[in-house]
Amino acid sequence: HGVGRRAARVAAGEVVRVPVTGVGGVPDAGVSGVALNVTAVLPVADGHMTVWPCGLSRPGTSSVNFRAGGVSPNAVVVPVDDTGEVCVWSLVETDVVVDVSGWFGDAAAVGVASARLVDSRHGIGPQPPR
Repeated sequence: HGVGRRAARVAAGEVVRVPVTGVGGVPDAGVSGVALNVTAVLPVADGHMTVWPCGLSRPGTSSVNFRAGGVSPNAVVVPVDDTGEVCVWSLVETDVVVDVSGWFGDAAAVGVASARLVDSRHGIGPQPPR
């Protein structure tokens, strides 16, 4: 079984806060953004997800578009908020997988990271910063 707080599918309209700093090779501080792979798995209907820095209002644009019953990944580059989190919102119920693959810092610092941050299929979900 997985660990973390996300042990169920993401409900329609639900916002999931995903800590990204201090996880999977992403530093605890000095991170301005991350490169993520965000995947919708078996959504109940056609729809989309949006990923954004939690400290801001949800934008009206989509990060991942998907079809009912499919598996739809997309690469997303997103700033992190002051708490080191990004938010994920889905229009319809779906399982969500979020993997981090890199980070961007101040003064042109860049790094490689590798970790599964959320997987609602297996009860893995926002990991507390380490």
